Amino acid sequence: MEKHDLLETIRNEGLEPQKAGRLYKMLCPCHQERNPSFYIYPDKQRWKCFGCQRGGDVYDFIRELKGLSFKEAVAYLGGKIAAPDREELETRKLIREFRK
Repeated sequence: MEKHDLLETIRNEGLEPQKAGRLYKMLCPCHQERNPSFYIYPDKQRWKCFGCQRGGDVYDFIRELKGLSFKEAVAYLGGKIAAPDREELETRKLIREFRK
């Protein structure tokens, strides 16, 4: 399996994290906030949002950002599928909320 760099993937999605010591931080793309609570640990290839308590690796980031399954996230990062459109994302979000 091809390795995907988390920081590079985040930048490829049009987001610009700011350097903060050995880490990077930014506003979380998963929820609304005024102060950055999303931290990227490049040496560990992990991320964590202390606002919404989400975190994980590059695949978890794409899953959260695009509303994809793990298999879809792997395919998306491999360039084999395009991201779903906004309508499809809203439908998936409603389905997930209904299942809770």
